[in-house]
Amino acid sequence: MINVKKNIEAPHHQVSDQDLVEISGYHAYMDYTEKQIVQVNGNNYRVKDIHEDTSNGLNAITFQSLETKEMLIAYTGTDTKDKKDIITDAQLLSDMVPDQVQAANDYFNKMEQKFGPVSYVCGNSLGGGNANAVGVANPHVKTVTLNPALLPEGVVDYDKEYTNITNYFGGYDVLTKVETGLFLGHRIPGKQIEINHGIPDFSYLATNHTGYIGKNETGEQIYMIGQPGQPGYGAIYIDADAGVVSSIWTGQSLHYGQTDRIDINTENMQQLADSLGGHVNDRMSLVKSYLSLSGDVVEHEGSRYYERLHTLQENFREMFEDAAGSPLFSGITRTGNIIKNEIYHLITLLDTAESKAQSLNYVLNSPPAELVEFVFQKDLNVDTLFGDARNYLFKVRSGVEELTDLIPHFVAKKFPEFFEGGTNHFSDAVVGEIMAHYEIVGKNNVTVKQHLKSYENRASLTAGAFAERDKLVAGGISTGVPPGLSVPIVGPIGDFSLQDSPYLKVGMKFLEVQLDIAFLAFTQFSHSRLLPLLGVLEGAAVVLESVLEGISAAIKGAVSFILNGSLPMKLAGMLTDFDEKIQALVNDALEPLDELANTVEGLRRGLGNLIVFYPTLLNNFKPYIETALFSKSNYYSVHLYNLAAMNILEEMDMLFKDIVHQLSGHKANAIDALHQVSAKVKENMAVLHEQVDRGTL
Repeated sequence: MINVKKNIEAPHHQVSDQDLVEISGYHAYMDYTEKQIVQVNGNNYRVKDIHEDTSNGLNAITFQSLETKEMLIAYTGTDTKDKKDIITDAQLLSDMVPDQVQAANDYFNKMEQKFGPVSYVCGNSLGGGNANAVGVANPHVKTVTLNPALLPEGVVDYDKEYTNITNYFGGYDVLTKVETGLFLGHRIPGKQIEINHGIPDFSYLATNHTGYIGKNETGEQIYMIGQPGQPGYGAIYIDADAGVVSSIWTGQSLHYGQTDRIDINTENMQQLADSLGGHVNDRMSLVKSYLSLSGDVVEHEGSRYYERLHTLQENFREMFEDAAGSPLFSGITRTGNIIKNEIYHLITLLDTAESKAQSLNYVLNSPPAELVEFVFQKDLNVDTLFGDARNYLFKVRSGVEELTDLIPHFVAKKFPEFFEGGTNHFSDAVVGEIMAHYEIVGKNNVTVKQHLKSYENRASLTAGAFAERDKLVAGGISTGVPPGLSVPIVGPIGDFSLQDSPYLKVGMKFLEVQLDIAFLAFTQFSHSRLLPLLGVLEGAAVVLESVLEGISAAIKGAVSFILNGSLPMKLAGMLTDFDEKIQALVNDALEPLDELANTVEGLRRGLGNLIVFYPTLLNNFKPYIETALFSKSNYYSVHLYNLAAMNILEEMDMLFKDIVHQLSGHKANAIDALHQVSAKVKENMAVLHEQVDRGTL
């Protein structure tokens, strides 16, 4: 059972939520030693105690802030190699309080006995659950968690608000998504705040959960995008604590709502100016960097237009020829010389077969075959059979020539049209649309930066005016002459209007729109031109194949009739070499016919394969069109950079909402002017945010 301490007045907390989040997700997992100094966001903390309990799996570190002298405990999250941690995670789903949760409270009490009051507890994952258990039992202790595990049923009193507990959920954290998705969020006590953090990539599940990817050689938490040496290669900063927005004056988290009003004085006005020139400028510089890198990716994609087009054409050629499954169709999407030459060869074979048949016919119309024909009244002339074959072969030739003209023309002339479109009918629609939008966003970003610089100067001058007023007040007191106490408005406000963008009105779904348009054009051509032609050509090949079989059967039948039709003829064969001569002529006539028939059969099968498999080819080709319109990996890089920039702009919106709140309702003209500028900056930030948001998926 967890004991709850009551009636303890909550102290004024000075360690920021940002520090507690970073300690939870990063430093709690590090192998520190006692007395080691750890720096967190420029603040220094000394390791006072390290706890590792192998009996229940509890790991924790106690720190002391060297700036505020306050004590805090960070509980370490799940160690997947520790069986006890896994068991504890499972027990949290039940109504049984795990040993590790009770041990977390015991450790807290021990540290208070050893070092005095502990002001904060924090943790991530299982460590977050342990911290929340301590926060529930100790309402005076500020508790901050990052992606915490839930508590067992019965630990949380659902009628209490637990105002001392704040839980930050990363936007891409799987654990908290599952917990809330299963309607178990009520077992996570206190406030639940989603922050902009994480990488929308399943392979970064662990990073999204802990909030940190690990520092590089320069001590930065970054995620690299692209390949070294390639345009757009760069980093986005993914520290979870960066998603926690705090007041520039009090350090209080702005996720809680409006902060307490500050005094409007020289110090606070100078702090505003310093923050605008420092933190705000740094964050907006990151926005500029992200947008610039994203622009580099798009520009590079544009430089690859002919490469993307050529690759798409080659992919179609390969898929089409493979679908036919016949060497006859090799090269048909380019010049079609192989199949055209083969058709001309078929005509030659037919001529040869006809000539051979005429030789056979001459023999069949001479004694003694003519005598058999007379006796049995049979017409054995095969000469007339070749007329139909020639007609259908010419139809096949005509169809093949049309096909070999149609496909290369379609690939060469129509494929570029797949890329065309967009607001200004760009030749490379997706690239052109994004680049045109980026040009406006880039200009607007510069305007916002100039606006912020002007605002910084105005705030600094206002702080100076306050200081001058204070001097006048002091001078008036010493001389007994009352000074004028008003603070004058300093400098013109200026015009920092942003330009509207007519581009990417549907956002990055523009690629889907362009893909649908291109695929529709491809499908319409296939069904209106290509497939009907393939059907006609296959029909002609089927008839030609049948006619050739008829010729072959007629020749074989006639000879068989003569050689086997009567005893007198058989007797004649015994007396002469007539039957051997006939058989040799038959073989000569059938040889080109057989080759002709086999080739036509291969042609017919290839055409049949194309007709049967073309719908599959059509569907399989769609992703190739999408990749050609804009590389998937590069498109995703654009999304990530814009998402990172948008997250910062959302931070700025919260920050300036607080600034507007703090400067509102004051009678002093100078402060009212600053309030108006703040509101205008916030408005411009919102416009820029909306435009950058169009560049995310």
